[in-house]
Amino acid sequence: MDEATLLLGSDNDDDRIRKVAQCLYESFLDDSVSRFINSPIKDVEMNRLFRLTFHQCAAKDLALKGGAVVEVEGFEGAAIWFPPRFDESINGFGEMSKLPDEREYKRRALLYIQTAAPVKRKHLGNAPHWDLFMIGVNPQSQGRGLGNLLMEKSLELVDESGLIAWLEATSEGAVKLYQRFGFEVVEEFRFGKGECDEKGGEEGKMDG
Repeated sequence: MDEATLLLGSDNDDDRIRKVAQCLYESFLDDSVSRFINSPIKDVEMNRLFRLTFHQCAAKDLALKGGAVVEVEGFEGAAIWFPPRFDESINGFGEMSKLPDEREYKRRALLYIQTAAPVKRKHLGNAPHWDLFMIGVNPQSQGRGLGNLLMEKSLELVDESGLIAWLEATSEGAVKLYQRFGFEVVEEFRFGKGECDEKGGEEGKMDG
């Protein structure tokens, strides 16, 4: 099994950014919170374009602003991290605004941000920290320990910085993975109605 590769902040290789976006797109197709945010976009191809655009913009923006992108096995798995003291805003909504249904998409994304941010502030205050924005493994490659490799390489960076790490989990499986690496659940929060059906039709649940 290959080792994970850390692509630090100056990386701006468009081909690698596209591969990271494709991996995260595949990884989050069945994620309840992702489905909720993206569910207003009914057209299948447009929905795919929305998600790919978001992942690509996020990975590129974070790489250019000092974040970290980690990949494993030729981008079968990938993770992207907010760097310390980052304002957590992602460029790229200009591109998304060209697509239909972007207003409801933004509303739902903002709903999540407005719910999650106070939870993090309550537990971290203004302490500088690394924030795991997204981590995923292509469904066809799951069960092979790639998530562990991504976390190991990511946490090397966190440990070297001497700072703490924050993340949010949307499934019990993700919680178990993170707990193996020493993370603790400090709070469970919901946004909107607090439930999400299999199609993302209602609001989702998060563990911080």
